[in-house]
Amino acid sequence: MHDTTITVIGNVATKPERRRIETTGDSVLNFRIGSTSRRFDKASGAWVDGNSFFVRVNCWRSLADNAFHSLFTGDPVIVSGRIYTREYEGEDGQKRISYEMDATAVGHNMARGTTKFTKSRPGHATEVLADAEAPPLGVPAPDGEPVPELADVPISDEPAPSDAEREDSAYAFGRDAERGEPVGAMG
Repeated sequence: MHDTTITVIGNVATKPERRRIETTGDSVLNFRIGSTSRRFDKASGAWVDGNSFFVRVNCWRSLADNAFHSLFTGDPVIVSGRIYTREYEGEDGQKRISYEMDATAVGHNMARGTTKFTKSRPGHATEVLADAEAPPLGVPAPDGEPVPELADVPISDEPAPSDAEREDSAYAFGRDAERGEPVGAMG
């Protein structure tokens, strides 16, 4: 079987949600990315929106932990990974299809702004997540229906941090709080 690998350039469309798989302890982060084509309309002399494409992105393990501390709703991103369709039956009995992507790489689109890279310390982000309690809840699909294979994945009942709290967390994740320098930075 061959995987279909794509790269999507767009914006984070939903607040990234991280959870832990109870049986393995692996982190998974889910968010949707939206990409809208644009073209210049000579008649009006303005740029106009074209079609939009939305896909649910799944990040696993260290990518999930690092993306959780780095991504916010609206951020311009570039995501590369394996795309696939997931089929399920809706409450109305109709067959439905959702598009999903298992990300292999996620980064900010630096054509739209700047970013600073902080190398993560081994085990730091996963230690914080491993301490959280995770009661079982269903994982919603894009239209709100549970996705059958992931319906039993436990989700943390801890409230998600605000954007400001997450920025503070990302800042403290690998930086000296007083000086703002990367921890272990060389001279």
